[in-house]
Amino acid sequence: MADGNRVLSAVVVTNMGEVRNAIIVWSGGQRSVPACGGLDASSAVYTRTAGVSPNRSFLVEWRNARFYSATTLRIDVELELSENGHIVLRYRNLDSAQPLELGSSATVGIENAAGTIALQYSANSPTLSNTQAIRFRPPGT
Repeated sequence: MADGNRVLSAVVVTNMGEVRNAIIVWSGGQRSVPACGGLDASSAVYTRTAGVSPNRSFLVEWRNARFYSATTLRIDVELELSENGHIVLRYRNLDSAQPLELGSSATVGIENAAGTIALQYSANSPTLSNTQAIRFRPPGT
């Protein structure tokens, strides 16, 4: 959880931050998802709705996204928004030998619309891993 005073890369995930009403799947420096840097002819964005009410999910996938600072590196990132309020972030094709792919210059987290509640998973630290999923869920669920 953010401590209320830290500036994390170009994105602040804090109860007093500059970001509001945000799901930060990947933000590094001045670059954010759509993917960690960019989409090009080798990249794609897919969306779909899965499930049946009241258990539907909306998914957004950034596939084969590249980095601005290292254009040969590529990763897949997925965001799942569920009707029950759960938010799931998924990461795939991350190379454990590449700190950039593991989040060494990225921020991952969420913040409410008022900017009063923020949950930070990581900031500028290679804490992500291949096939990892991070679930944020509302209190009481």
